[in-house]
Amino acid sequence: MRPHSIFFISLLFVSTVAVAELNCPPMPADMTGVTHDVKSNIEAAAGKLGPISAGQVKVQTEVQAKAIYEKYPNLDKLTILQMLSATYCSGLNGPEYTQQERTDRWMQFMDKYLELRPIPPPPPPTKTNPSSEIKKNDSNKLEQYDVAVSKRNKGDYVSALNIFQSLAQDGDAKAQYQLGKLYYFGSGVEVDYKKAFYWFKLSAERGVREAQHNLAVMYQDGNGTEKNEAASWQWYTQAAKNGFAPSQEILTSNDRSW
Repeated sequence: MRPHSIFFISLLFVSTVAVAELNCPPMPADMTGVTHDVKSNIEAAAGKLGPISAGQVKVQTEVQAKAIYEKYPNLDKLTILQMLSATYCSGLNGPEYTQQERTDRWMQFMDKYLELRPIPPPPPPTKTNPSSEIKKNDSNKLEQYDVAVSKRNKGDYVSALNIFQSLAQDGDAKAQYQLGKLYYFGSGVEVDYKKAFYWFKLSAERGVREAQHNLAVMYQDGNGTEKNEAASWQWYTQAAKNGFAPSQEILTSNDRSW
């Protein structure tokens, strides 16, 4: 079998830093309508995710979130999710969990978090430019992304990881891809193939062709997931259809041993 490599833009000298705790998201900046009773119920909901197995976290996250939605119908759903996220993550950093348990549980939680996260409504029409606010937000995210890339290229992997993490959790597909690379190569963080696979998969599903190629490689090699030749072929094909030359080369190669 000829080897196929994870795609990356440039070869960087990397340093590995052991990470004992999860990098938890903050509480929402706007806590309008959040009473002591709301906080108590969210803490209780996060606590119910503790005793269950990692495989049940995804389902129970939806159950707990929707129960809070129903109890507080006038409270912003994104605020509820962000509070639940910050509270649950903080609990995972307790001494009762190993690093692997924290990772597995947090990945399951974030998978459901991204599914439940409400899509903000479009801004109301105005006499000025109705898309100005959207463009402003997109511009801010692009600036943050560029800052993270610059820091990564200068070797400041920890700062880059923190910025990419924030953007990735907000659904930015390119940041999810970059975050996957940092975990795969161990740049500024401990090598973690499961986390790399998780972020590559999210990015690949959002159409980033480099992530689609990398996901195919991980399925092919069985890194961060079970080896799956069919899934590997599927993602190589998808990346190739999107014009990614390394995937096209693999699919047209005479070597079919993969």
